Amino acid sequence: MGLLLIPFCFYKISVANLPLFWDELGVYGRAIFHLLDHKVSIMPEALPPVLSRGHPTLYVFLNAGWMKLFGETILVGRMFILLLSVASVASLFYIVKFWINAKAAFFATLFMILNPIFIAQAGFMLPELPLALAILWSVHFAATNNYVGYIIACSCALLIKETGLIMPFSAVLGHFIMDSRNRQFNIKNYLLDLSPILVFVLFLVVQKMQHGWYLFPYHVSLVQLDFFSILEKLARSMAFTFLVQGRYALSLGLAGILVWIIKKNPMLKEFITPINIISATTLLGMFAFTAINFYMSRYLMLVFPLVGILFASVIQQWDWKFNWSMALALTAVQLFYLYDPVKFNYDADIGYTHSLTTLKKSINDLEKTCKNEDLILADFPANVALEDKRFGYMQQFKKLKVTQKAEENWVYGIKSTPSSLGVKFNQLRHSEGKTHISRYATSTMCSKETED
Repeated sequence: MGLLLIPFCFYKISVANLPLFWDELGVYGRAIFHLLDHKVSIMPEALPPVLSRGHPTLYVFLNAGWMKLFGETILVGRMFILLLSVASVASLFYIVKFWINAKAAFFATLFMILNPIFIAQAGFMLPELPLALAILWSVHFAATNNYVGYIIACSCALLIKETGLIMPFSAVLGHFIMDSRNRQFNIKNYLLDLSPILVFVLFLVVQKMQHGWYLFPYHVSLVQLDFFSILEKLARSMAFTFLVQGRYALSLGLAGILVWIIKKNPMLKEFITPINIISATTLLGMFAFTAINFYMSRYLMLVFPLVGILFASVIQQWDWKFNWSMALALTAVQLFYLYDPVKFNYDADIGYTHSLTTLKKSINDLEKTCKNEDLILADFPANVALEDKRFGYMQQFKKLKVTQKAEENWVYGIKSTPSSLGVKFNQLRHSEGKTHISRYATSTMCSKETED
């Protein structure tokens, strides 16, 4: 496992000082710096709603506390996430070894480390990876009926993000399936499975007292319950989990092995274990949660340790000489999908580095050109990048006037997304207009005279 982690850590450290990106820039990174500027607190009132978005605050509280101790910089904040990433890999290895063996644990961690979304998320100050770690341990503790560990891990998941709500219900379903096989139902265990929900209810009550609502109204408006929307997002979630980023090769290979296992043992006795059952119910729970909520690929980060467990459980049934061949094939295929050379995938692969470096170049051009009184038209996330030098884009502590309204009397414009703002910048009519292009990432800065 150490041989896998060394190159991974070297790469993540090499890009750890890049500027904040997308939701890291728009929400979580800003929220952490807000706590550092005011008061490092876990209470909902410590953050304005535009920064908390109604999410539980455990993650930003912990990262802000870490930065308060070791340095209030992006690099330090991302080292916190990198440590949790290493802890996630080590935890996956331990849990798979506990349930199966060391060889299976190696393949599970290989799958995890080579996942493009894991490599990307391991470098962001976002809650998805800490949530994945908390869910992983919740699944393990639920499978071993260690309710002290389960309640602690699941409560942490619920206080990191409301997505953690899938865990109590998945644990109940998993235990019910296992009890059904034995025809002995333990109501007390079901209640213990659900008990961490009380922690989340307490958070909601405090949030209602401090902000006036239980859930962020904008996020509530994004919940969609119509049939075709649910079906479309369910298909996207399953496709991203099992097919996208080279995982189609793994899925086909494992499907073939599973067919062989079923022919050999139709009852699947070796495969139906507590860890596999609860991993599978949690996976289904996440698909259901994603199907009714706003979809982003990174939200699925928490399923991949669980898929790694199921992957290891299947492959360990196969002849070991073929396992090594499959591991090499897995390595080769996923390495081709570390970033998509055609499509911008936000924070789901390492292609984000091209986008934020081109935006930084444009902002540096803007700093050299504009005056303090000049109004700047900027889209998201460029408008946030211009707020604070600590976010990593600006070279000077310079207070700039920024708007997102194209109808205002702006002097300079900067766009990080070509189709945004409804304004085109023609770079051929003014020498000050500059466009930086890197693969699919384009960032533009120009003066108003060049508006097309």
